Amino acid sequence: MKIALVQCYDEENFSQYFITEHIRLFYMALCDLGCDVIVLTNHYDPSRFNIFFSVMNATPEFIASFLKEKINYAVYQPEILMSQGVNVRPERLPTDPDERKVDMQEALNGLYVYLKILANARLVLEVFPFNQKYLSMYKIKSILFPIGYHEALENTPEQEKSFDLCFFGALSSHRQRILNQLIEHGFKFQLINKRHNFFRDNILTRTKINIALPYNTDTMDHISPFRVYTALYNGCMTLSVSCKKTPSVEGMLEYIPENMLIERIEQLIATQSYQAQYTNFKTALKKRPMTKIMRQMLGQISSTIKHNRYAGPAFAQASFDSFEALPSPHIVFNPTSFN
Repeated sequence: MKIALVQCYDEENFSQYFITEHIRLFYMALCDLGCDVIVLTNHYDPSRFNIFFSVMNATPEFIASFLKEKINYAVYQPEILMSQGVNVRPERLPTDPDERKVDMQEALNGLYVYLKILANARLVLEVFPFNQKYLSMYKIKSILFPIGYHEALENTPEQEKSFDLCFFGALSSHRQRILNQLIEHGFKFQLINKRHNFFRDNILTRTKINIALPYNTDTMDHISPFRVYTALYNGCMTLSVSCKKTPSVEGMLEYIPENMLIERIEQLIATQSYQAQYTNFKTALKKRPMTKIMRQMLGQISSTIKHNRYAGPAFAQASFDSFEALPSPHIVFNPTSFN
């Protein structure tokens, strides 16, 4: 099968680096299966089956083009969907009421456009079960799609660890508060923010414990699976504060209540059991080969094309003017989040 892996790239959004491991996994596994695979940035190939990554970052012109051309495509879908928009973080909204209203209206429009993209896909490869339920409210079908293991992403961990803890990713007030406590406690700590994957991976190979924290406690109260996989590929276990669990990484990280976090870190380091935890979690990941997952996906792609099926043929909203966002019961908001 001829496939194009399409990264929708926004130069102002550093998070585009985070999706590259996913693209590499798809690429390596599909090549193992004998597919003719190319990787494109902000372009699609109508002669191939296209798989979009970070399509939320695509320009309106790009989106309009592939929808008009009716190309065959799937969407890898790790975004958080809710009635207020996609990946909405209340703490990032402007404090000025008028500006806040404009931003929330734009977020709602973004949700409509994104749902339209998903509805017109042959397949939606969904990361989170709660998103699946929300999409089904719009009559958009999706496949719960776990990421698997491929040896091509392995890096060699250092035997002598230089750091106790590492955290990588964007900061928020919730994350910063917890990280400050860890720093003040005296752990040897590395923060990786807006640095290329090479530097992140190098730090992880020299770290005992990767700390994962949800962005906030309402709209983004979860751990992105890539945080867990990335640490495991670099010889590092992941420890997270208790939050909404992600089934695709069950058995590959440890959750702990926030008030027990420091105590648990001390215990893992003192007993050196972080290494045993890493080994157990890595064993669980290796039991899920990416090539096997891709083989199943190829069968599903062929079936949707053969039977001319789309993810959301019943998505009825013809325009944003007629669009009404449905409630998102999976998100428990702070009462003041959108005031």
